[in-house]
Amino acid sequence: MKGFYRVTGFGGFEGLVNEARDTVVAPIYHLGTPHPNGYIIATFDKKKWGVIDTKNNTLYPFTADKLGDWTDSGLLPVRADKQMGVLKFPDAEEVIPFGKYEDIKVYDAQKDIFLVTQNKLKALVNAEEETILPFDYTFISQADHYVHQLHHKDGQKGFWNDKNGFISEYQYDRIHNLKDSLIIVEKDGTWALLDAKNGQEVIPFSDFFIEKKGDYFISHKKYDFQMSSTVKGHLNGLYDRSGQVVLPHDSVDIVVFPDQTFWVQPQAKSSKMECEHRTRHGEVLRRLPKIGVEVISGNSWIFNSKNPEGKYQATFFSYLDPPGKENYFQRIDSPSENLLLVKQGKLYGYADKEGRVIIPPAFEAAEKSSKGLLKVKYKGKWGVLKNPMFDYLK
Repeated sequence: MKGFYRVTGFGGFEGLVNEARDTVVAPIYHLGTPHPNGYIIATFDKKKWGVIDTKNNTLYPFTADKLGDWTDSGLLPVRADKQMGVLKFPDAEEVIPFGKYEDIKVYDAQKDIFLVTQNKLKALVNAEEETILPFDYTFISQADHYVHQLHHKDGQKGFWNDKNGFISEYQYDRIHNLKDSLIIVEKDGTWALLDAKNGQEVIPFSDFFIEKKGDYFISHKKYDFQMSSTVKGHLNGLYDRSGQVVLPHDSVDIVVFPDQTFWVQPQAKSSKMECEHRTRHGEVLRRLPKIGVEVISGNSWIFNSKNPEGKYQATFFSYLDPPGKENYFQRIDSPSENLLLVKQGKLYGYADKEGRVIIPPAFEAAEKSSKGLLKVKYKGKWGVLKNPMFDYLK
């Protein structure tokens, strides 16, 4: 609460002081969640709970078995004498009467909406006790989702878009990506991408599992990591948000980078022997030999076992690098304190995890960063450099 500090006294008891350091609530309570308007959940013994204010007035006596969460307007679910109700503070006015519902939880604190339970079924009501969703559900997903998953009492799942009131049919086995206006659903072992506004198919139902990657959706089957199975086991495709195919189903792996460009690894039986880095519209930015490619470290850079001439060499590039500006090294060590130790020719240097060379290869020998220090050998002698990527203030 603005203008007050919580203080702890002897025995772990808590109180409040104001900005002038005056004690306004003596440290005789265990304090719970405060409301911005100055109402504070409190207890003496952690068994019975009440509500006080910043002047140490008792707004609700210490008789409650349980208190819920505050809504923005100052409503609070209360359990007393084994019955649930909702009170409005500071006057503790009864808004939802005690005993009407078996359980009451705050569902949406901004809109004063409550998740209520009766006979093991759940519904949503507002502070005026108007029904938003009836007692037809065993589960209603959380309020901060764009679309809310509903588990119907008959066993199937559907979804509710509270922004336009649309409720789907109860026909799905699983529903994912609920914080998006495009949701992924599974039904009878098939998957689809739906528009949560109206339930229309964006990507039709098929045998391909769908997952969201950045601004895209990838549909794929589980593939053989040894890349020894048939082409049929290596099908992955990439779709944009309108359901248009960006890449057909012919890739072993598709990795989406933070800038929404992506990396495509062809299938084992493919005639294309190069991996491709493409723009968000599918145009090829660069190609690298296929054998030994591995995407690592947060999808920011890539190893490759051969250089363009076919000789063994580590290829290292950031998705941020312009085409043709790749860095080639004989050796790249794993990151240490935000730096990579790299070897180019016979010399060592350092790069960051995004692929940018921070200290150019100039040293005959070098070690990984340790405690912010880099041990390096230059013209036959050893010295120590500071790691420019290390947070010394920590």
